[in-house]
Amino acid sequence: MRNISEILGSVPSAEELKSHEEQFLPENDWIILKPRETIEILGVAEKAPREVFVPSPTSSTKGKYTKNNSRIAFFDLNGNYRLASATEERIKGLERCGYTEGGDLTVLLSNNERPTNPEIAEKFDDFMEEAHKENPEKLAA
Repeated sequence: MRNISEILGSVPSAEELKSHEEQFLPENDWIILKPRETIEILGVAEKAPREVFVPSPTSSTKGKYTKNNSRIAFFDLNGNYRLASATEERIKGLERCGYTEGGDLTVLLSNNERPTNPEIAEKFDDFMEEAHKENPEKLAA
Protein backbone atom coordinates (compact mmCIF):
# COMPACT_ATOMS: atom_id res chain seq x y z
CA MET A 1 0.00 0.00 0.00
CA ARG A 2 1.35 3.42 -0.92
CA ASN A 3 1.52 6.12 1.72
CA ILE A 4 1.12 9.85 1.18
CA SER A 5 4.85 10.45 0.48
CA GLU A 6 4.80 7.85 -2.29
CA ILE A 7 1.58 9.24 -3.75
CA LEU A 8 2.81 12.82 -3.82
CA GLY A 9 6.41 11.93 -4.69
CA SER A 10 7.82 14.16 -1.95
CA VAL A 11 7.50 15.00 1.72
CA PRO A 12 3.94 16.30 2.15
CA SER A 13 3.17 19.74 3.53
CA ALA A 14 1.19 20.17 6.75
CA GLU A 15 -1.88 21.07 4.69
CA GLU A 16 -1.56 17.91 2.57
CA LEU A 17 -1.15 15.77 5.69
CA LYS A 18 -4.20 17.36 7.32
CA SER A 19 -6.25 16.84 4.16
CA HIS A 20 -5.20 13.19 3.97
CA GLU A 21 -5.97 12.68 7.66
CA GLU A 22 -9.45 14.18 7.20
CA GLN A 23 -10.08 11.93 4.20
CA PHE A 24 -8.74 8.62 5.51
CA LEU A 25 -9.14 9.05 9.29
CA PRO A 26 -12.51 10.79 9.79
CA GLU A 27 -13.00 12.06 13.35
CA ASN A 28 -16.37 10.33 13.83
CA ASP A 29 -14.59 6.95 13.46
CA TRP A 30 -12.55 7.48 16.63
CA ILE A 31 -12.82 8.28 20.32
CA ILE A 32 -10.80 11.50 20.52
CA LEU A 33 -9.25 12.54 23.83
CA LYS A 34 -7.03 15.45 24.81
CA PRO A 35 -3.57 14.61 26.16
CA ARG A 36 -3.24 14.86 29.96
CA GLU A 37 -7.01 14.84 30.46
CA THR A 38 -8.31 12.19 32.81
CA ILE A 39 -10.96 9.64 32.04
CA GLU A 40 -12.71 7.36 34.46
CA ILE A 41 -12.57 3.65 33.68
CA LEU A 42 -13.79 0.49 35.32
CA GLY A 43 -11.96 -2.80 34.96
CA VAL A 44 -13.86 -6.08 34.79
CA ALA A 45 -12.58 -7.20 38.22
CA GLU A 46 -12.69 -3.75 39.84
CA LYS A 47 -15.43 -2.66 42.23
CA ALA A 48 -14.91 1.06 41.83
CA PRO A 49 -13.92 3.22 38.87
CA ARG A 50 -10.47 4.77 38.70
CA GLU A 51 -9.08 7.75 36.83
CA VAL A 52 -6.34 7.41 34.23
CA PHE A 53 -4.44 10.12 32.39
CA VAL A 54 -4.59 10.25 28.63
CA PRO A 55 -0.97 10.03 27.45
CA SER A 56 0.82 12.94 25.81
CA PRO A 57 2.62 12.71 22.47
CA THR A 58 6.38 12.20 22.51
CA SER A 59 9.07 11.89 19.87
CA SER A 60 8.66 8.09 19.99
CA THR A 61 4.92 8.31 19.22
CA LYS A 62 5.08 10.82 16.36
CA GLY A 63 3.83 9.21 13.16
CA LYS A 64 3.24 5.89 14.93
CA TYR A 65 0.20 3.83 15.87
CA THR A 66 -0.04 1.01 18.39
CA LYS A 67 -2.38 -1.98 18.58
CA ASN A 68 -3.37 -4.01 21.64
CA ASN A 69 -6.21 -6.52 22.07
CA SER A 70 -8.12 -5.41 18.96
CA ARG A 71 -7.77 -1.69 19.80
CA ILE A 72 -5.65 0.87 18.02
CA ALA A 73 -4.37 4.26 19.19
CA PHE A 74 -2.33 7.12 17.77
CA PHE A 75 -1.79 10.87 18.09
CA ASP A 76 -3.25 12.87 15.22
CA LEU A 77 -1.68 15.97 13.66
CA ASN A 78 -3.38 18.16 16.28
CA GLY A 79 -1.81 16.14 19.09
CA ASN A 80 -5.11 14.52 20.12
CA TYR A 81 -5.15 10.91 21.26
CA ARG A 82 -7.36 8.76 19.04
CA LEU A 83 -8.65 5.32 19.97
CA ALA A 84 -10.83 2.79 18.13
CA SER A 85 -11.16 -0.88 17.28
CA ALA A 86 -8.26 -2.06 15.13
CA THR A 87 -10.08 -2.73 11.88
CA GLU A 88 -8.30 -3.38 8.62
CA GLU A 89 -9.87 -0.20 7.20
CA ARG A 90 -8.48 1.99 10.01
CA ILE A 91 -5.02 0.45 9.73
CA LYS A 92 -5.01 1.07 5.96
CA GLY A 93 -6.13 4.67 6.58
CA LEU A 94 -3.30 5.24 9.06
CA GLU A 95 -0.74 3.78 6.69
CA ARG A 96 -2.04 5.85 3.77
CA CYS A 97 -1.42 8.92 5.93
CA GLY A 98 2.17 7.81 6.57
CA TYR A 99 1.74 6.34 10.07
CA THR A 100 3.66 3.17 10.89
CA GLU A 101 3.12 0.62 13.62
CA GLY A 102 5.35 0.96 16.66
CA GLY A 103 6.33 3.57 19.15
CA ASP A 104 5.81 3.60 22.88
CA LEU A 105 2.10 4.36 23.21
CA THR A 106 -0.32 3.02 25.79
CA VAL A 107 -3.57 1.80 24.25
CA LEU A 108 -6.24 2.81 26.73
CA LEU A 109 -9.30 0.60 27.29
CA SER A 110 -7.55 -2.45 25.84
CA ASN A 111 -7.26 -4.63 28.94
CA ASN A 112 -10.84 -5.45 29.94
CA GLU A 113 -11.67 -1.90 30.97
CA ARG A 114 -14.51 0.29 29.85
CA PRO A 115 -15.13 4.02 30.18
CA THR A 116 -17.72 5.24 32.67
CA ASN A 117 -18.56 8.41 30.70
CA PRO A 118 -21.83 7.52 28.89
CA GLU A 119 -20.90 9.28 25.63
CA ILE A 120 -17.50 7.61 25.41
CA ALA A 121 -18.97 4.28 26.58
CA GLU A 122 -21.56 4.29 23.78
CA LYS A 123 -18.87 4.81 21.13
CA PHE A 124 -16.65 2.23 22.85
CA ASP A 125 -19.47 -0.35 22.75
CA ASP A 126 -19.93 0.32 19.02
CA PHE A 127 -16.20 -0.29 18.51
CA MET A 128 -16.34 -3.52 20.50
CA GLU A 129 -19.22 -4.78 18.37
CA GLU A 130 -17.33 -3.79 15.22
CA ALA A 131 -14.16 -5.57 16.41
CA HIS A 132 -16.13 -8.69 17.27
CA LYS A 133 -17.66 -8.80 13.79
CA GLU A 134 -14.25 -8.41 12.12
CA ASN A 135 -12.40 -10.88 14.33
CA PRO A 136 -14.85 -13.03 16.36
CA GLU A 137 -12.43 -15.84 17.23
CA LYS A 138 -9.96 -13.46 18.91
CA LEU A 139 -12.66 -11.89 21.10
CA ALA A 140 -14.63 -15.07 21.88
CA ALA A 141 -12.47 -16.03 24.87
